[in-house]
Amino acid sequence: MKGSGGDDKVVQKNARLAAVVAAVAVAAVAGGGAFAHQQRPQAGGTAAAPLQVQSSRPTPSLTPSAVPSTPAPPSSSTPAATPKPPGTPPTTPAPSNPVEIPVDLAALAKGRNPAVTYRSDREVRGGGPTIKIPGSQRIERFARLGDDVLAVVGTDGSTTDLLVIGAGHPTRRVPNADTLVTNKQGTAAAYTTVRLNAEGMVTRGGALHHLSATGATKTLDFPDDTFALKVVALVDGKVYYRSIDEQAGDVDRLYEWTPGTTTPKLVKTVTESRILSEDGRYSTSWRNASAGVCNAVHVVATGKKLWETCKGDLTDFTPDSRVTISRGYAGKTPMVRIAAQDTKTGKLIHAWTGFFANAVAEDDQHVLISTEGATGGSLVRCVIATGDCEFAVPLSNAELRLDPGMTP
Repeated sequence: MKGSGGDDKVVQKNARLAAVVAAVAVAAVAGGGAFAHQQRPQAGGTAAAPLQVQSSRPTPSLTPSAVPSTPAPPSSSTPAATPKPPGTPPTTPAPSNPVEIPVDLAALAKGRNPAVTYRSDREVRGGGPTIKIPGSQRIERFARLGDDVLAVVGTDGSTTDLLVIGAGHPTRRVPNADTLVTNKQGTAAAYTTVRLNAEGMVTRGGALHHLSATGATKTLDFPDDTFALKVVALVDGKVYYRSIDEQAGDVDRLYEWTPGTTTPKLVKTVTESRILSEDGRYSTSWRNASAGVCNAVHVVATGKKLWETCKGDLTDFTPDSRVTISRGYAGKTPMVRIAAQDTKTGKLIHAWTGFFANAVAEDDQHVLISTEGATGGSLVRCVIATGDCEFAVPLSNAELRLDPGMTP
């Protein structure tokens, strides 16, 4: 998020105003600074306020008694009202904490480092040792598994491979790996592999794999009547995946698989699932509509649809599942809008606009946003409840990215 340092110069129009300014300054010095949740962005398109104001200059000491006082005007039980011209519309006070917030990177202060894994060019940082992803192929996904880094990278053909990279062993390559998820603890991962025909194109069938940090792997193979196999989430040791089964109709269905067993369980309540909350209580789905692609939040236990949005893709939940994060475009502009909404009601809490790549929930209270520009990027942390922002990683020449944590 952004912070602004320095001392504002106040034009003292009269002595009474100067006394007020001086008194406020003394109170600010005694307070010793303000935190993010106390500094809210102003209305009317004002950029996000900093989480913490940091100034390299000493705060001047102002003494109210040094400023001459101005006698107060005689009190009146009925204050005089300033007449307004006929036809003047009533004024509405501007909100002190706007919901829609443009992020001005030039105004942000530096905060703490990210609490989640991120990528700086080809280096994976945060949450463990810095590990470089070898090669020059495009990087589709990356995550940590114990002390290793998993990366899904492009190939010269139509598929992607999974790299298992660690300091204590040579890099292992799993060919034709497609989608990847890990649990929040980084102790287990699940990924899919696809089958290729004689022409090297992806065909039906495939396999689902569970990989633990100890290196143990369990696999579930799929027949030729299964296609569009994608892993969705790891929840409580179970792997959730989606696929289309010709025997069940042309519908993208959600399944639950316990590694080591051979019979997955169909989740009958939801279809077209894209992500699951960390506790498995909520899922998101998508559908094509006249307004474009629309996303909805469902209760997995009952299938009940809680709400729907056509303003962006639902991409993440906070760890406590109370907030849903989405990514869309800000109207007809090239800027991206990252929104935080109440999972149960869909009520918008705050939304941030700027030149963003993607965003993830850092924890229950914060969202991390990766920015992009002509020469590099940054990572910005925003407080969900207040909208205030700061840098988690300042602007640099490197491409800074967060793993989306979801399967498209």
